[in-house]
This record gives sequence, structure tokens and C-alpha cells, in this order.
Amino acid sequence: FWTEPLAASNVAFSSVGTGSMQVSWVVGVGTGCLVLVKDKAVVDGIPVDGTVYTANSAFKSGDQIGSGNYAVYSAVGTSVTVTALAPTTTYYVAVYTYAGNGGFRNYQQDTPATGSQATISVASTPTLSSPTAPFVSITTTSAVLGATVVSNGGAALSARGTVWATTANPTINRLAEGGTSTGAYSHT
Repeated sequence: FWTEPLAASNVAFSSVGTGSMQVSWVVGVGTGCLVLVKDKAVVDGIPVDGTVYTANSAFKSGDQIGSGNYAVYSAVGTSVTVTALAPTTTYYVAVYTYAGNGGFRNYQQDTPATGSQATISVASTPTLSSPTAPFVSITTTSAVLGATVVSNGGAALSARGTVWATTANPTINRLAEGGTSTGAYSHT
């Protein structure tokens, strides 16, 4: 077997979405890294020296080590984008450095680099209250339009405003109010 590799460190997460996230780490000293991911609990599987595991970045598609620990990466590198994740779920990661190839692979089993991150929730549609006075005032020559944004639906609002026309179900004549928060707004 090869000499004992030095552990990876500094697991970090970025581009976290509802069904994916990027996992990165600082490489230890060895030939490559095996990354295991488990949902809802700390990774408790330990790779066996002399074993080459098949990894797949789609969660639950790579080899399983122990119960619920899935190989998502096994190569030389510093990051992997893990897909096929569930929203609003915490995922735990362990990065094992290895040295050697094939049946001569030696894993640094004592101190893997670890971390955890939750995926974000699926946002729902923002909720508006019906427009009411003083936010709606229509005359023959002008109008004051508005509403109250009751809920942002679980995600940041990018804009709010109204759409108007002289017929039902308008799709043109958009008027942005400029705000991005919940609460009452109006414009002329």
C-alpha cells in the first residue's frame, strides 16, 4: 500500500439551490479524493482500503458505503456539483483523501474533511391582497393603482407593480412601482 495520505480540509458550499449544490474543499496530499454525501445525518461510512468506489454526482446514484452514504466524487480535484437533491433538506459531506490506484488505494480514514448544508425551499407564488382604497382611485383622466404584498412566497421579490388596460386581462402597459418588499404600494 501507499503511505498514509494527508487529509483534505475546509469543506465549503456554493450555488445552493432547491435540488443541487456545489461542494468544494482544499486538497490534502494524495492521489485524489472520495466525497461521500448523506442526507439528514452525519456521514458514518468509512471507505475500505484497496477498494475503488464508483461515484456519480447525482445523489444516490454512486456506490453506497454503509447505510445512506453515497459516493458523489472520486478523482483529482477540488469541487463537485451534487444534483438530484431534495429541497429543504440538510446534506452532510465527508471528503476522504486517498493515495494509490486500483486495488492499492489507501484512504485517509481518521480525519475526513466534513461539512453540512441545507438546500433551499421551493418558493411559492407571492400573495397580494385585493387592491383597495386609497390604493385604487380611477377617474376619467387618471388612476392611482396599487395593492398590498402580503407574502413574498418564500423568496426575495425582484419587483412589484401593476398592469393596466381598457379591456379585461391586460398584458401590456406595465407600471413598476420600484419596491421589492412586502407591504402596501401605489403609483399614479
